[in-house]
Amino acid sequence: MNSLGLQEPCVYIREQVEQSISNSENVQTMIRSLNSDQNEAFNLIIEHIDKKGSLFYLDGPAGTGKTYLYNVLCSYLKSTIQLATTGISADLLQEGRTMHSVMKLPVPLTESSISRLQRNTPKSERIIKASLILIDEVSMMS
Repeated sequence: MNSLGLQEPCVYIREQVEQSISNSENVQTMIRSLNSDQNEAFNLIIEHIDKKGSLFYLDGPAGTGKTYLYNVLCSYLKSTIQLATTGISADLLQEGRTMHSVMKLPVPLTESSISRLQRNTPKSERIIKASLILIDEVSMMS
């Protein structure tokens, strides 16, 4: 393996474990930094995350920490999909993508538009298995 410039497996595995512990501590720090309203929303969402069909609509004025809460939720949970209606708002999310790109929706979206996302593909399976799908700026969706 050294001839390829790769680390020895034991070093790599140890670094991955250390990074995982560091990430866990970072997530706990993020959770502790939530204000009371964010903390209440966080706990409510986590409490209902395993219940099929749970929907939440989070609303608030600009600058109240909605996107920060989304990022804390996504750091805490393992299988999330972070979507947004625009590229700018997607950039503010961890691993954020636009709704159109992930769901394979045409631009512009019309009443007769159909998703090009195919069944039984890794992308569709990831969506199906996600524990949380976030859509930032959902009120701007057509």
